[in-house]
Amino acid sequence: MNSFYLLIFVAFCNIILFHSNNLEYNIPVKFAFFSDLHLDTVFTWAAPEQASQRRQGLRNTLKRIVEMVRQEHVDVLLCGGDLFDHDYITPDTSRFIQSCFEELNPIPIYISPGNKDCYNRYSTYQRMKFTSNVHIFTQNTLEPMTIAEGLTIWGAGHQTSTKQDGFLDNFKVNRGGTHLALFHGSEQGQMSIQDKGKSFCAPFREEQVHQAGIHHAFVGHFHIPKDADWYTYAGNPEPLNFNESIFSEDASRPMGEIDGNSNKPTQINDTQTVRGVVIAELTDTKQLQRWRIPVSPVKVYDIMIDITGCTTKNEAGTRVIEALRNLTGIVRVILYGVVPPTIEFNPRTDLENLSLGITSNVEAYIVQVGNLKIGYDIALISTEPTVRGEFVRDVTAKSGISESEKHRIISTALRALENRIDLEVY
Repeated sequence: MNSFYLLIFVAFCNIILFHSNNLEYNIPVKFAFFSDLHLDTVFTWAAPEQASQRRQGLRNTLKRIVEMVRQEHVDVLLCGGDLFDHDYITPDTSRFIQSCFEELNPIPIYISPGNKDCYNRYSTYQRMKFTSNVHIFTQNTLEPMTIAEGLTIWGAGHQTSTKQDGFLDNFKVNRGGTHLALFHGSEQGQMSIQDKGKSFCAPFREEQVHQAGIHHAFVGHFHIPKDADWYTYAGNPEPLNFNESIFSEDASRPMGEIDGNSNKPTQINDTQTVRGVVIAELTDTKQLQRWRIPVSPVKVYDIMIDITGCTTKNEAGTRVIEALRNLTGIVRVILYGVVPPTIEFNPRTDLENLSLGITSNVEAYIVQVGNLKIGYDIALISTEPTVRGEFVRDVTAKSGISESEKHRIISTALRALENRIDLEVY
C-alpha cells in the first residue's frame, strides 16, 4: 500500500513539474527583440541641453520597451547589443538598466554584448548586479541556452570594441530541436545599404545561418531594420542622428525628409520598415512570425530651405521659423539657394543662436549649409578694369573646367578678395 501511494505521489509531482514548465514557456513562445539603444550617447551634433534631453529620451524608450513586454505577454526578451556606450555610461545609467530589467523578473532576458558595450574585465556589465532573470553571453563563441525542451538559443558577445571574427564561422549546432541565435554582427550582403561609416564587425553571410543549423538569427549592429528569411535586424528603436527616421525597404533615404518651402513630406513608396521592437512568435519548430512595435515617439526630419533672395540673417531666420512651425521632434535645417554677397551671417551659428520663436515641439535642431551660393553678377564683374575683373575673365576662358567648378572658383576668390570668411561656397 505504501508503495502504491509513493507511486501516486511521484506521478503527481511529475504532472505538476510538466505543467509548471508549460505555464512558464507556453507554445507558441513569444520573443521581444531590440538592439542598439546606445544609452548615454554623446550626441555631438546637439547643444549640451539638447544632448541631455536626447539621453533622457533613450531612457524613456527603455522604459517603454519594458512596458511593451508586459502588455504583449512576452515570454523572453532578447537584446542584440550596444545597449549602452561603454566609454560614456554613468553609474546612474547602470543602476537604471538594472532596475528596468528587475521590473521584468522572472521573464528571462538574454543580452549579447556588442562592440560598444563589449564584455571584458573593464566592462560595466562586470559591475552590474542583475536579478537572476538576466543572462549575459560573455563568450566570443556561440554558447547554448535551453529556453524550453527542444528549443535552444545560441548567443555570443564581443570581448573587444575593435575586431571580432564572425560567430558563425566554422560553427554547427550539436543537438536536435529548434535553434535560434542572438549576436551582434555585420551581414555582408547588407553593407552597401546600411549606415555610412558603420564599423565592420563579426561578419557573416545569410547562408551561414541555416548552414550552421540555426533556424533564425536575431542580430544587432545595423541601425536600419531588416526582416530577412534567416535573420532579423531590429534597428535602433530611438533615432540617434538625422539619417535615422523611418526608412523605405531599400533604405535609400529617410521617409522624414521634407521640403521646408512646401512643408510636404517627400514620398518614396508605400512600404515602410518600422523602427522599434521586433515581436517574434515561434508557432512550431519551423515557423517564426514577426511584426514590429514602435516604442519611440521621436520624429527626425531633414528640412531643405531655399533662402534665395534673403538679404539679411533675419530674413533667413524668418524662413526657418515658418518651415519648423508645425513640426515636432528633431530637425536638421539644410540651407540652399543663391544669396547676394552683401548678406552678412554665418548660417551654422547665427541661425542656431537666434531666438527664432520656434515652436516648443521642436526638441532639437541644427543648421547646415547645403548648395548655398553667392550671387555675384559675374558677367558684370568680367567687364571691370580691375584685378578681380581680370581674374574672372581668365577663369571664364579656361577650358576643361565645368561651369559649376568655374563658379565655385570665382566665388571663392571674390570672397577672399573681400576678406570674407563667414559664408561657405559649394
